[in-house]
Amino acid sequence: MISGMVILIIIVAGLSYWGFKSNVGKSTGNGPQVSGATTDLENQAYYDENAKVMEFFQDTCSWCIKEQPILQKLGEEGYRVKPMNIGSNHPDNQGMWKQYNVSGTPSFVAGNGDKLEGYQSYETLKAFLDNHK
Repeated sequence: MISGMVILIIIVAGLSYWGFKSNVGKSTGNGPQVSGATTDLENQAYYDENAKVMEFFQDTCSWCIKEQPILQKLGEEGYRVKPMNIGSNHPDNQGMWKQYNVSGTPSFVAGNGDKLEGYQSYETLKAFLDNHK
C-alpha cells in the first residue's frame, strides 16, 4: 500500500513538472510574454531618428512589445517616432530617464515636453502624434 502511494506521488509530480515545462514561455492571453530573450524593437519601419515625438522603451518590456502593433499600424499611415531604447542593454541611454523625466516604459515625449506614459490605444496615440507634428 505504501509503495503504491509513493508511485502515485511520483507520477503526479512527474506530470506536474512535464506540464510546467511544456507551458514555459507560452502566452496566457494577458499580454505578450518574454522568456529570457529580448525582442528587436529598435529596427522597425515606424522609427525615424528625425521624428518629433520620442518613444522610450525597453527590449524586454511586455507593454512596449504590446504597443508594437499599434505603432506598426500608425507607421503604415505615415506616422513616425524617434526610438529611445533605455533598456539595460543600452547603458549609454540610461541617463535619458532623468533627462526627459520618464518614469516608465513605454512613454512618448514630444519636443515641447508633453508626455504620454504607459501603453496607449491607437486612438490616443494617433491624437497625440497629430498634435505634435
